[in-house]
Formats: sequence, C-alpha cells, structure tokens
Amino acid sequence: MDRGMQQQADTKSSATLILGCGYIGTALAHDLAAQGKRVVAVKRDVSQQPFVHPNVAWRQGDVTQAQGLPWEEGPYTDVVYSVSSSHGDSLAYEKAYVQGLQSVMPHLKPLPSLRRFVYLSSTGVYGQNEGQWVDESMPIDPPGKNPQLLVQAENLVLEASQRWGIPGVVLRLSGIYGPDRCHALQRLLSGMVQLELPGDRWVNMIHQQDVVRAILATFIHGPAGSVFNVSDDCPVAQKELYEWIASEVGCPSPQWVHAGALKTNKRQVTHKRVSNQKIKSVLGVRLKYPTYREGYAALVKANRPLDSQI
Repeated sequence: MDRGMQQQADTKSSATLILGCGYIGTALAHDLAAQGKRVVAVKRDVSQQPFVHPNVAWRQGDVTQAQGLPWEEGPYTDVVYSVSSSHGDSLAYEKAYVQGLQSVMPHLKPLPSLRRFVYLSSTGVYGQNEGQWVDESMPIDPPGKNPQLLVQAENLVLEASQRWGIPGVVLRLSGIYGPDRCHALQRLLSGMVQLELPGDRWVNMIHQQDVVRAILATFIHGPAGSVFNVSDDCPVAQKELYEWIASEVGCPSPQWVHAGALKTNKRQVTHKRVSNQKIKSVLGVRLKYPTYREGYAALVKANRPLDSQI
C-alpha cells in the first residue's frame, strides 16, 4: 500500500474506546487512527467533529449515564477516561471525575477483551508546596476541594483494580501544553504579562504529544493498579521559563511586580518538582519534548507569523 494512503482498520477488529475527546483524547484518537487502529471516540457534543478519519467513530455520550455509551461497538482492548469538567467548580469536578467513574466502571467488569483502563488524573493531587521533588511514593493529601475530588476518583480506579480485577492505571499529568495551548507564549505575545517576584515557583509541564506517548506505552507496559507521573524532564522556575521564551520570540520580558501585588489562583501557587523517572523505567517512555526548551522552540517556530507583528 502507498505510504501516503491512510491505513484503514477492519471494522470487526478490536478497538480503543476514548471517553472524553478534548485536547488529549482527540490527539490520542488521531494517533491511533493513523496507526491503523479502530477508535470509538465519545464526546458530549459531536455536532462538530475535531477531524474525520475512516478509523474513528464519533459518538455522543455522557459518562454519568454510562448505560448509553457505545459498549456494543467493541470488543475494546483499551479504554481511556480523559473527561474534563466543563467548569472549575467542585460540583462540575465531582460530576466529571467521581460520578462519571462510578457510572462507567461497572460496565468494564464484563469486558473480557479489556487490556487496560487508563484514567487521566493530575499532579495537582500532590499537596507538597515547598519546592521539593515528588514521586508516586509520596502521600497525597492536597488542600482544596477539587484536588481532593481527584484523589477520590483515583481511589475508585485503584480499588476497582483490586476488588473487581479491572486493569486500571492512573496517569497523573502535569500542566499540558502544545499546539493551540501555549499559554506562556500567547501571554507574552499579548504584551500584557504581569508576574510576581521572585519568580522562583516551580512549573511542571508535559507536551500534548508526550502525554499520548505515555498513554500508548501504558496500554502495553502499565501494570494494573499502578500510578505514574507524566511530566517532562525539567521542572523550571517561572521566571526562567518566561525569560527564555521572551528571548526566543524576541519580545519584551514580562513585567515583574512585588509579591502579593497580584490576585493568584490555586494553580498559580503550587510549588513542587514532579519526578518522571517511573514512566521511563517501567513504561519505557522516550519523550519527544524532554524539556520546555524543545517544546516551546517548536511552538515559537509555528507562531513565527505572529512574531513578526510585534
């Protein structure tokens, strides 16, 4: 077959079910389809499909009403739960993560073909906030209602793995960036960035494509009942990150103001360094963008037309 032609999956072959096709779920569906895999992709609204591919079946569904999800379109070897809350309040978090999982997981028990159930969580479950390194062995007791709900959701997955034999794996994702989601770059291009001194807060990130790599590796190598941090090799101080990007783009550095001058949110005050050693040693993940430098260099290059307007 011509290498330029799309590989089309056998409609009777096993499939991957992706519950929640936002930024990560859509990228995962695209990669799997390009590899010739069959994908059933569930979104709350399929009136506008992110892309069209013969290997991807887009289905509308609500994880809190799992009886209506396309279970009959399997057999499914892998199921990925990449749902996000539509709003940032605790009620939306509880619905998306806790109630959704409670609804979905009983439907996984009778799936004999299931190899992995991958739940996408967040490194926000770590409550450590003094700049220390954290790995998967650390206790998780985060302040705040939303992170606590994420912990509750993780526990549902891990308990189901023990009690019901569901091969669940939890991936804790750091701050995701990539095409169409490069907040630091876009803020600098806007020329309206104000950040608080001393700018030494640690920032942990992972590129969209490397999240997909970690998920694919989990399908094959992720032990049931395990937890993995998905983060790049290089936590970076906030000041270093913004100054480096500004230098690459050739735009002014952000405006630095005294501590306490800005209203911050809970995401902005986290201060830890996330270790990714386990995804390398156990899953064998090789990152395409091992640090922010490689990742943002690619994004800066892609945004060159914007740069010229500065």
